[in-house]
Amino acid sequence: MDFEFPNEEGTAYRSNGGVMVESEMGVVPEGWRVEYIGNISELKAGGDKPTVFSETKTKDCFVPIYSNGVVNEGLFGYTDKANYPKESITVSARGTIGYCELRNEPFDAIVRLIVVIPKQQYQTKYLFECIKRIEFDHSGSVQNQLTIPQISTLQIMLPSSDVLKRYNSIMYVLLEKKRILKTENSKLEEVKDLLLARMQRVEL
Repeated sequence: MDFEFPNEEGTAYRSNGGVMVESEMGVVPEGWRVEYIGNISELKAGGDKPTVFSETKTKDCFVPIYSNGVVNEGLFGYTDKANYPKESITVSARGTIGYCELRNEPFDAIVRLIVVIPKQQYQTKYLFECIKRIEFDHSGSVQNQLTIPQISTLQIMLPSSDVLKRYNSIMYVLLEKKRILKTENSKLEEVKDLLLARMQRVEL
């Protein structure tokens, strides 16, 4: 990392006199620190498949359930209760080990999935980016399964609260645009499927 993020004046931090201090990971900006993921987050293991379940979204089953799959971002189905109401991060503990997603709506998680819930919500998006960049399969920290203690003892470089809050605000805007585009693409896919079905009926 070059630490050339914008300072309060909007110029590059390090090359414009930003104060740097020593840390376990080398020189970092003043106010930054090295922290264990387990110290700044609550980690939980996904549970069993809910009794109330639907493969498709319905009036009663509207809460998404996620598994350790990668297809459709791990969407497994829907239920009626969200065991995880806050913005959180899910990490696959089996299969594609380390595959993670940012969950910004209430959800439920089933077995083979680990849920990381930051104690400070403004840290969630940054922590997601940190976890996403960890190569679990090549780090020597896991073999056939990823566990909560293994994630808990991983260290990350944590910026100051001010920097994290600014980062969170910027990422919120970008992720909201991404969500809107995703919704629009989904609607276009539905229209395409409908048109293709009609064309096939006409040909018959």
